[in-house]
Amino acid sequence: MTRRIARLRLLYAVAAVIFVAGCATTGRTPTKPSEPIAEMPAAEPEPQPVEPRSATDLLQAAREAFENANRAQEEGDHEAALRDYTLMLELLIEADVDPSAFYSLRSELARVLEVSSRGIEVARREKPAEWKPEELMPEISGLPMPIPPPPRVVRQIEKVQTLYPKNFQAGLDRAATYIPHLKAEFAKAGLPEDLVWLAMVESQFNPRAYSRAGAAGMWQFMSATGRRYGLDRDAYVDDRYNWHKATQAAIAYLTELYEMFDESWPLAVSAYNMGERGLERAIAAAGGERDFWRLLETRAADRHIRLETKEFYPKLCASILVAKNPERYGFRASTAPPMDIKRVAVKGHYSLEDLDRACGLPSGTLKQLNPDLLLGLTPPFDTYTLTVPASATERFQVALQSVRQLQPGFHIVKAGETPSQIAARYRVSTSELMRLNNVKSARRLRIGQRLAIPGRTAASMEGRSYTTSSGGRRVYTVRRGDCLYDIAKAEGVTIDNLKEWNNLTRTHIRIGEKLYVSPPGTGGGASTAPSGTKITHVVRKNEFPGGIAAKYGVRLADLLQWNTLTSRSIIRPGQKLVIYTAGCKLDNHYCWCFW
Repeated sequence: MTRRIARLRLLYAVAAVIFVAGCATTGRTPTKPSEPIAEMPAAEPEPQPVEPRSATDLLQAAREAFENANRAQEEGDHEAALRDYTLMLELLIEADVDPSAFYSLRSELARVLEVSSRGIEVARREKPAEWKPEELMPEISGLPMPIPPPPRVVRQIEKVQTLYPKNFQAGLDRAATYIPHLKAEFAKAGLPEDLVWLAMVESQFNPRAYSRAGAAGMWQFMSATGRRYGLDRDAYVDDRYNWHKATQAAIAYLTELYEMFDESWPLAVSAYNMGERGLERAIAAAGGERDFWRLLETRAADRHIRLETKEFYPKLCASILVAKNPERYGFRASTAPPMDIKRVAVKGHYSLEDLDRACGLPSGTLKQLNPDLLLGLTPPFDTYTLTVPASATERFQVALQSVRQLQPGFHIVKAGETPSQIAARYRVSTSELMRLNNVKSARRLRIGQRLAIPGRTAASMEGRSYTTSSGGRRVYTVRRGDCLYDIAKAEGVTIDNLKEWNNLTRTHIRIGEKLYVSPPGTGGGASTAPSGTKITHVVRKNEFPGGIAAKYGVRLADLLQWNTLTSRSIIRPGQKLVIYTAGCKLDNHYCWCFW
C-alpha cells in the first residue's frame, strides 16, 4: 500500500513537473547531443552533429519513461522500473527543467527507488541459473523469430522464470490435456501448429478465464469480436467459454488477420491482441513499416502501440521456447494425459446435475466440461452438443432416456403487457425474451400467448414456500430444479448475497435446504400470519409498497410476504396486491375499527 501511494504521489508530481516544465524550460539547447555520434571510417565524410532534441520531445520521452517504469513496477520487474525511473530523471535534466520544479520530485522518487532497489536484490536471489541467449535454438515451427532471439524475447523468458513460474507451470499442466486436440484443428486449417501456444499467453489454457476488460474463455474473445465469428451469448449459453467453438473462432480470426497483414504472423498475432484497426493506424504512422521487430523500435510504436501489445508476440515466442524444453528453464514437463472426451448432441431441457447423478459421475463433472452452460442447464428449444467423458458415453445415452426433462418457465401475456414490461418483471433482457420466443415485433404479442422466460424453469416460477425466522428474515425452502441463480433472480438479490447470508462456500444447493433470502436485521420481528379481511389492491401510478402498507395500516414486512415480494421488488400500475386488514369494507371504502 505504501509503495502504491508513493507511486501515485510521484505520478502527480511528475505530471506537474512536465506541465510546469513546458513553461519553465529556458529554451536553451542542451550543450551535448542526446545520443553519441558514431565514429566513421576515415575515408567517409566527416559526420554532421546530431540535431539535439527539443525540450518538448525530451519531456514527452520523460513521460513515456515514467509510464514504462510504473508498468514494470506493477509487473514486479523492479530492475526495469529502476532503469526507466533513472532514464526519466536524465531526460528531465537534459530538458533543462526549472530546478525548483525538478527538485520537488526528489523525496517521492527516493521512496520508489528504495523499494525498487530492494526488489532488485530479491529478483537476483530468485533468478535461476544463468543461460546464454545465443545458445537458444530456434525451436519455433512456422512462426518467424530472429536468431539469436531478440532482447524482447529473452526478457519474456526471464519474466516467466522469475515473476510467474507457478502460474506458467499450471498452464503447462493444463495445456497437456488440450494441446493434441488444438494442434489437430490448427493443422487441419493449415495454420502453424505452434500457434496453439497463443492460448498460453491469453489464458494459460483456462477455458473459464475472464479478464477485467470483459474478454472471456481460453482464447479471450470480447463479446463483439466473438459474435463476428459465431460465438453467441444468451441466458443459457456463452460460447466464448466453449473451447471447441472458441478454437474454431480463433482459427478463423487468425487466418483473416494473417491475410490482412500480408502473411506476417507477428503482425497478425499483435492485431489479435490490439485489434486490426489499431495496428493499421500504427503501421501508417510509422510510414508503412511492416517489419514487426523494426516497427517496435519506431516512435509510432511508442505512441500507437501499448506495452502489452509490444510484448505480446515476444511473449508467445518465449512461451513456445520454454514449453518445448521446460526442464532447460527450470520447469517440469506435464505427464497429464490428453482429455478423453466425446461430443454428444442433446435435444431437450436437462439439468447437468441430474445427468451427473444418472450417469454415476461425480457432482459437477458435466458442468466442469461445459463451462459455457451458464445455468448448468441445456437450452430448452435448441440442440446442444454436450461434452461428456468418453468412458461414460453409453451411460449418458441411457440417462437421456431416463432423466426427466425440465419444463421451461412460461408467462401468459395479459392485456396491455409489452415485452419490455414482462422482461422487467422477470429481470431478463427484452432482446433475449423476444429472441427465445421468436417474437419479431412487440406489436405482434397476443393476449394469452405463452412466452418462455429465459433462464427460468417451471419449478423456479411456481409458488414458492417461505417461512420467517424469529428475527423476521425470510427463509426459502429449496425445491427440485432450483439453483442459486434462479433464487437470486426471483428475490432481486445477487448470488454473492445468498452465499454471504447463508455462509455458503459452494454453489450447489440441496432439495429441502433452507436459505435466508433477506439480509440480517430485516423484518424487525416475525411476520404475522394472514388474518382479518382479505382485500385486493390495484396498484396506481407512483404507488410503492411502503406507502400502500401505511395506507391500510399493515406492516410492510407482512405486505411483502403476502404477495411474495422482496424489499427490492418493483410493482407496476395495474398490478394486484393481496392485503389482510382489520378494516370493515363498506361500499369500496374502509371503516377502520380500533380495538
